[in-house]
Order: sequence, then structure tokens, then C-alpha cells
Amino acid sequence: MAINFLQNVDLNKGEIQNVALQNAGTNPSTPSTGQIYFNTSDNTLRVYNGTSWDTYSTTTGDITTVTAGDGLSGGGTSGDVTLNVNVDDSSIEINTDTLRVKALGITNAMLAGSIENAKLTNSSITLTQGAGMAALGSVSLGGSVTVAVDGVLEDLDTLGAPTTDGQMIVATGAGAFQYESGATLKASIGVDPAGTDNSTDVTLNTTSHDYLSLSGQEITLGTIQNDDLANSSITIDGTSVSLGGSITTDNDDVSNANLLTALANLESSGGAANENIVIGTDSGDTIVITGNLQVSGTTTTVNSTVVDIADNNITLSSGNATSAPIDGAGITIEGGTGDDVGLKWNAASTQFDLFKGAGLADFEAFETKVKSLTINAVALTATATELNNLDGYLGSVTELNYLKDLYDTGVTSTEFDYLDGVSSNIQTQLDGKASRGYAADVGGSTAVAINHNLGTRDVNVQLYDNATYDTVYADVVRTNTNTVTFNFRTAPSAAAYRCVITRI
Repeated sequence: MAINFLQNVDLNKGEIQNVALQNAGTNPSTPSTGQIYFNTSDNTLRVYNGTSWDTYSTTTGDITTVTAGDGLSGGGTSGDVTLNVNVDDSSIEINTDTLRVKALGITNAMLAGSIENAKLTNSSITLTQGAGMAALGSVSLGGSVTVAVDGVLEDLDTLGAPTTDGQMIVATGAGAFQYESGATLKASIGVDPAGTDNSTDVTLNTTSHDYLSLSGQEITLGTIQNDDLANSSITIDGTSVSLGGSITTDNDDVSNANLLTALANLESSGGAANENIVIGTDSGDTIVITGNLQVSGTTTTVNSTVVDIADNNITLSSGNATSAPIDGAGITIEGGTGDDVGLKWNAASTQFDLFKGAGLADFEAFETKVKSLTINAVALTATATELNNLDGYLGSVTELNYLKDLYDTGVTSTEFDYLDGVSSNIQTQLDGKASRGYAADVGGSTAVAINHNLGTRDVNVQLYDNATYDTVYADVVRTNTNTVTFNFRTAPSAAAYRCVITRI
């Protein structure tokens, strides 16, 4: 029987190779749109279109050859066939999907003079006289007309072509023109032959100063005075200075020596009262001290939210003159309105105390390594291996002693491991552990029944090729709680496949 797929199969664009369509002598019942099969009664391919079956013959067809006729090219005997219209692209052309007469494609020769003027609605054109033109009139299509100039154009027409380059046409009287160049041309148009400009001198000035003069062919730039400027001064430290003027500033020597003296004498504004001295006004600025920094006061306050220290070791109680760490030395984390917490040295017991308020704080770590451990004033003498043996134990000391007695009688650790997870009758559990799966060879028939004796249909079944070890798929029927049956289209050879059956 066929394998039942209860959901669509997505091959993710993979190929279906060596596939054969369903073979049937009649149309399948209750088909779905798009269902396809091969009808063996008439050897046709049939596809269900949603209402009926479309039949496609595998041996006959309506059209076998397409032949191009007069004025056409193309055609063929198989596949998609195209016919093309032959055009000369001079009188007739194809524009997209339109066959049309090409612009200017029809000549008089093609028409052979067959269209007479009398057959045309408009068989003549009228020429209107323009400026400088003689009277024209109307001319029939195919006729001719002579166009003549009049007036000034007629006068210019008598000049002919210039004799040399650079000549210009100059009017020498009413209706008279001639070509001129050089000194003759200059004299005619009123330009000094020497090339000088005899125009009146021009001076650009203010009410009191001349700063740009044009005399003859020369342009002279004069001096621009301050009072001719919209802005003629600059202000330095509240003092206005005219352009061209000068100002004397105080001696603001910021040499290294003066800075050292000034910083050494840095004092509060009153010179006596203690008050804060602030360096800089922008909290985003960074002040860099390239040398060492020593603070001699009794209190150092850091208001930063982030403090980065490159030292690998921080020394507290520096300068301690005693022979031992100072009692209470350590680090305190302020608790706000609650208790402070921290780490401090307890000199009396020579140990560090992790404190919270007046008492001790809890300690938690992912992994802790200690050389010795004391619990409630009792030193722990068990080894790490002995402690690991108790990992997860929730019983009593009596049970531990019982296990010790068993061990003393010769029961080995391997034998104890056999009891791991046992919570009821040992033999029942051992039987259950031994019967969780089954494997066997499959083949030799189209239907092979495998008895797994797992007592349930809730089993996973896999089948693989005994030669290639690839997973293969057959029809699997869970015949009963102890049997699985494999159904094949054709009988495989004996032991061709191997099944693996696992109880859930």
C-alpha cells in the first residue's frame, strides 16, 4: 500500500528523480484541483481543473507544423512557434505591436503621379510678402515661384562678398553701403585712430576723500580712510581701538616660573578663611597631571561616579608604624539609610570579617577554595574526596553507617552503582531497563512482520539500508502492542534493511 502523507510535502526546490505518475484505468474519485495521473486505458495524461478532467494525448495533436506564408517568415514543427511580418523598414515598419506606413516612406515614384491636384482639397499654397521681400502670391503644388528681396536687402545684395577678413558693412548714405576696415572704419564710426579714449574723467569719492579715479585709460585706487568704513575699530578687553591704532596690555607673563609661584601662593579669596578652590567650570573637561599627585590634607573626597585605577595593588594604612595591621582597616560600602557593609581586619582574631552593620554578612561564591574549614567552632577534618561522596545525600547518619557496614562486608563501589535509581522491586526495574528497544534485519517479502515484544504501540520505528546505512522509508503498521509490519512496493532481498524499534 502507498505511504500516507497527511500534510503537504515541501521539497525545498529539490528534484523528484526517477518518478512515475499514478497509474489508473479510471479517474480517481473525489479529486483535488491540480491532481494529475496517467490513464492506462487510453494512454493519456489527465489533470483535474477543479470541475472536470482535462485530457492530454501523448501520441496525437491538433497542430503539427506552422508554415510561414507570403510576406511572413518563421514557423516550425515543435515547441513555441513565432511568425514574423516581413517589412522593408523604408516604406513600412513595425512599431511595438503595430504595422504602419513609415514617415516619408511613400514617394512620388511609388504613387506614380496618380494623385492629381484636382483630387486634393488644397492644391496650392499662398506666400505672404515679408519685410524686405518683393510681392509673392499663390503657387500650385508642383509649380514654382521666384523670390526677390526689396528695400535695404536689395541694396545690400549689390555689395557682393567682402574682399578681406575684418571688413564691416558701413552705411555711407541713404540706400548706400560699403565694406570698410582699419582707419577708414574708425573714422566712419567716430573712434580716435590713435586708440585713446577722450571721454570725460570719472571720480568715485566720498564727501571728503577720493578713493577711485578713472582718467583717460587709467584707473587709480586711493587710500580708504577709517571714517569711510562702516566698522573702523575693534574692542579689546572693553577698550575700543581704531584701525591703525595701538593698545598697551598689562604684563600677563604665564611662564613656568610665574605659574609655579602663583600656584604655591594659591589661597582662598579672603586669604585666611578655609573655603573650596575650584579649577575649571566645565564638569566635562579632563585635567591631566603628568607627574605624581600628593594630597597632604586629612580628607580626600572624590565625587566621580566612575573611578579607574591602573594600580594592580592598593595599599591601605600606608605609613603604619605598628608591627601589625591596624584593627578595623578595610573597605566600607555606605548603605545609605540602611546598614553599611564591607570587609575589615579583626586584629583580636587575626582574621578578615565580612560585616553588615554591627554584625557579620553572608558570603556566597560560585566556587570557594579553602585550606581548612571550621563550622560552629568545630574544625572539619574530612577530605575533599570524602565530602564529594556525600554530594546530594539527604539521609541520616544511620543510613551512612549502614552503607559503611555493607562496604566493610566486601560490597564494591561497582555493585553499589547497580542500585542507582532503584526505588521499587529491583528485578522489575532491571527487566524494564533491559526491554526498552529492539533491532532486527528486514527483507525477503513485500510484507515483513517484526515481533519486538515491547508490549506497547508507543514505539519509534526507523529503517536503514544494511549496505549503505542510509535511512529509508517504507509503510509501517503497528500491528499490535508487540508487532510492527513493514510493507514494500516490491520485495527486497533478505536482510536488505535493518529496523530499530524503541519504546517511549
